[in-house]
Amino acid sequence: MKKPFLLGLIATLMSFSAAVAGSNCAGRNECGSHGKMNKSIHYFMLGGALVDNSEVNRSIADMGYGEFSRYGLSLGFGGIRRHGRYLNGGEFEGVFWKRNNTDDAESRLSVGRFISLHGFSLVSTPNISLYPLVGIGGGITSLWAGPKEVQFESAFAIPSRLPESRPLHQLTFLIDLGLGMHFFRPLPRGKPGVMSIGFRAGYVLDPVDNDRWYRNSVRLTRGPDSDLSGPYVRLTFGGSGNRRCKEKGCPYHRGSCKKACDMKRGGMK
Repeated sequence: MKKPFLLGLIATLMSFSAAVAGSNCAGRNECGSHGKMNKSIHYFMLGGALVDNSEVNRSIADMGYGEFSRYGLSLGFGGIRRHGRYLNGGEFEGVFWKRNNTDDAESRLSVGRFISLHGFSLVSTPNISLYPLVGIGGGITSLWAGPKEVQFESAFAIPSRLPESRPLHQLTFLIDLGLGMHFFRPLPRGKPGVMSIGFRAGYVLDPVDNDRWYRNSVRLTRGPDSDLSGPYVRLTFGGSGNRRCKEKGCPYHRGSCKKACDMKRGGMK
């Protein structure tokens, strides 16, 4: 993908984020959001991701190593903050594959993805929130392959015949297009805050072709492109407290909080 197109896409996304920013309640800064999505939530993620690792598989298969599945286990954590209808936040996700073992060799593959999220709330009620998100970030692929074991004398040979222990790394630029949903429940025993269970589905774009890998700060060229493009699904588990509201003496009850905010705007006598 051409660089001008990427710059134009980033500028469009930034303009979109600014256009949907804003709040329709002057009292939300003090009293939360009336039982809808709180000012911020934090969560853990568990799911699966599919990536196009065909070039990596062909390269290591030619050298006698086993191939990896396209499907990986996804684990991570993140957070989203609300500014009126505008949402922003960030996530870190790790994608892991089972080690490939042959008779005398093994290979390992893992991926880390770091995404800055921006979106807006389509539906926001006391119990549910639905929102599209656009993310911009980066990814790093880690690949290691070598023998399972070597003879003891190899450690003292000159030069040493021990395999390199550090993996290869490849960096890339990513765009995340997703749709999320959170279900909210109050914390037990009347404590301020909410618990959240959510679902996220989307697609990650890896628009840059890359043949450069790194090991020990040395750049290796003419390698396979670790294409991280592909769909994903995740479950999220988390929630948020409401300590700021407690410190300012605002009521926790949704109806009471709404009345307090209405009074601040002069909408209630």
